[in-house]
Amino acid sequence: MNTKAIILDSNFYISLFWLTIVISVFATLLWLNLLKKDTVKASKWLFLAPVFGYLLSYLILGEEITIYEVVGTIFVIIGLKISK
Repeated sequence: MNTKAIILDSNFYISLFWLTIVISVFATLLWLNLLKKDTVKASKWLFLAPVFGYLLSYLILGEEITIYEVVGTIFVIIGLKISK
């Protein structure tokens, strides 16, 4: 049996803060506020989730942004502009 202990270091507490406060509380409140104002516009923000995902992976993890992400972002932004 391979068991690992939980290491209570700064990475643990930063991750816990990010998941509980930023993602669970802040993002949910923002989403519900957008739904209250305009449900159609709020649903359009979901298309930006992958864009923010790889931007955060670039900023936090140092991942590379390739031409595929750039082209995908352009398509998403053009689609959002057309749908206004």
